[in-house]
Formats: sequence, structure tokens, C-alpha cells
Amino acid sequence: MHELWHDLVAPAIAATIGTGVGAGLAFWSERRNRAKRTEDERVTATNIAIYALTRFFNELEVYRLEFIEGRRTKPDRWDTLTPTSRAPPPNFDTASLSYLFELDGDAPNLHQWQ
Repeated sequence: MHELWHDLVAPAIAATIGTGVGAGLAFWSERRNRAKRTEDERVTATNIAIYALTRFFNELEVYRLEFIEGRRTKPDRWDTLTPTSRAPPPNFDTASLSYLFELDGDAPNLHQWQ
């Protein structure tokens, strides 16, 4: 009986525990890496959006200062305002910012708002 325990049962229990601990550590590590990757992707998407919106705002501010402010107080401002090309709209992946609208827990549905 002692040999059976020593030769078969103890190694089987040790292998099972070792496999379980190894698998648990692997899942924990993967979950941690995935959370880090997700956070990095969100930070990158946010930075790109902030850059694009800031650039667009700056272009509009230059337009306001160069073309509008000098004519604002003149009575013939609409006659002297010359047509100019518009700045292109900001370009970034809006879908990558969808995390901003995530809710903790269950998302609301139409029945909750009625």
C-alpha cells in the first residue's frame, strides 16, 4: 500500500496541483497582459483624438483671428469677408473611443428609460 501511494497517488496529486497552479498563473498573466494592452490602446486612441481635435481648433482659431476679428466691428463686414478654404474636419477613429460610453454593470435598455 505504501508503494502504491509513493509510486502512483502522490505523483498524480502533485502533477494535478502543479498543472492547476501553472494554468492559473498562465490565465492570470494573460488577463493582466490583455488589460494592459487594452489600456494602452485606449490611451493611444484618446491621444490621437485629442491631437486631431486640438489641431482642428487651432486652425479655426487662426481663421478667426486672421479673417473675422479684424472685420468684426466694421459695418460692411459681410461684404469684405473673402471666401477661404475650410480646414478639413478632424480625422480619427471614433469607434476606438467607444469605451468612453461604457457603463459599469448592465447597459441601460429602453425599458429603463420609460
